[in-house]
Amino acid sequence: MWLYLGEGVEQPISRLASIPHGDALLALGTSITVAGPPEIPSISAIPDAGPDMPLGYTDSYLTAVDGFHPGRPNDVLQQAIAGKDVVQTITLSASTQDGGGIASIPFVASNANATAFSCTFWIETIRDPATGDEVQQLQYSQQTDIEFLPQFGNPGQLIMWPHVNVNTLLKQ
Repeated sequence: MWLYLGEGVEQPISRLASIPHGDALLALGTSITVAGPPEIPSISAIPDAGPDMPLGYTDSYLTAVDGFHPGRPNDVLQQAIAGKDVVQTITLSASTQDGGGIASIPFVASNANATAFSCTFWIETIRDPATGDEVQQLQYSQQTDIEFLPQFGNPGQLIMWPHVNVNTLLKQ
């Protein structure tokens, strides 16, 4: 659920979510409208497993599968708009880092604790070059940082797994 908190507020939008396995979150953020395509950043989804990570531990993140690169999930978003005439982009960005937060049931907090959440949604107006018609497209990237299992070579620190979801949805 998205909420608009009004004018004059430093972070005028918020996102509320409940994840069925036992997390609830409140993320605060901003929105902006610009002419043209979004600037979708490259991000890494490779877990921080510690200084003595075994050889090959992150190999599954380094190889693309059916055009999707698990270690660089936003690449697929960038590819989806390459060559398209994006007329306008509305960007909604929210995070638990600057206010808000995540609450978890005790089992989740002790076994797979979500420590941070951030998301960016791009609502794009795309012009068809053949007809001049405009359509709406939604792209999003959201990341939940989940900590569980001790790091290799640093057992006092947990592995941080960036759980990233991305998608492109074209309105028909």
